[in-house]
Amino acid sequence: MNLTNKGELLEEYSQDTIQSRILAIRVQQVIMDADLAEFYQVKTIALNQAVKRNEARFPQRYRFQLTEDEKQELITNCDRFKSLKHSSYSPYAFTEQGVTQLSAVLRSNIAVEMSIRINDAFHAMRKFIVNNAG
Repeated sequence: MNLTNKGELLEEYSQDTIQSRILAIRVQQVIMDADLAEFYQVKTIALNQAVKRNEARFPQRYRFQLTEDEKQELITNCDRFKSLKHSSYSPYAFTEQGVTQLSAVLRSNIAVEMSIRINDAFHAMRKFIVNNAG
């Protein structure tokens, strides 16, 4: 990942790129923990440990763990998750509110910048859905 001198993200993650990582699970728009870890430049395990240390900030409506069936569907539909095929780990899905909380938990400039970009992508998708609902 390319960074500027101040640690700001370059345009590597455009709104389109972020939107392509937003999935619909349990009738909600979410981003998976591995994708967020990539965006925030941390390991997935580190991201989830930070969340675990701050569980009160992440009620079920902000972050939930996939069931085995949901995990298998994710692996089937998204090639980037094929490494989970034989894993006992079930990934976590973060809603827009969960992403907002992550920036407070991770407390890095990258986390703040990416959280803003991700929230903008969620907003753009909602706007698109509303405008094209008819």
